[in-house]
Amino acid sequence: NCDNATSATWTITVQDTTPPVFTAVGDDVTVQCDQDLPAPFATAEDNCDDDVEVTVSPEIIPGECEAEYTMVRTYTATDNCGNTATATQTITVVDTTAPVLDYAGGEMTLECDEEVTLPEVGATDNCSTVEVNMTMVTEPGDCPQNWFEIYTWTATDACGNDSESATLVVEYDDTTPPVFDPFQVFVEIPCDEIIEMTLTATDNCSSETNISVTYVEVMQ
Repeated sequence: NCDNATSATWTITVQDTTPPVFTAVGDDVTVQCDQDLPAPFATAEDNCDDDVEVTVSPEIIPGECEAEYTMVRTYTATDNCGNTATATQTITVVDTTAPVLDYAGGEMTLECDEEVTLPEVGATDNCSTVEVNMTMVTEPGDCPQNWFEIYTWTATDACGNDSESATLVVEYDDTTPPVFDPFQVFVEIPCDEIIEMTLTATDNCSSETNISVTYVEVMQ
């Protein structure tokens, strides 16, 4: 109370060492390879910073085929004092859609000496390259000159998805009769002689032909 004084100091240091906290992060999802990826999404809050900066860094991890991969998005929230927090979102891109052939299949009948002209069969896929494979099997018909050739096409994309198959059934048939080789169709012989004739014929599909002869006597 006589105005003598002394002083002391108390230092209070205010620091921000608490990282932000994510309040929302995009869900982990699986999408088809031809779908749009979901947009990046993440929000965060901080105990001291009302405007937290959130950045995203994507990493691509290749899959087992050309159309499949995994994207890992790493979100980083940073407050104005440099404290950070991270969160991740995993997007899995898959290819489970089969290719589609541009040919539906069909049937045709050819003469046994004709050659088939096969269609040019292609395919389309939603995401990757396509390989079209063809197989052919032969089945017998009712006679040696009648048989079936069955052609089957299947498309496979780079991820191993197979299309529905398309089948062409080609029946080879023999509807063309043999043709006699040139011979004299009218001859005159004495009444006491017997005509000797040797006839041959060719066929479009058979190497051998059977010839039967019927004699008819016409009185004049």
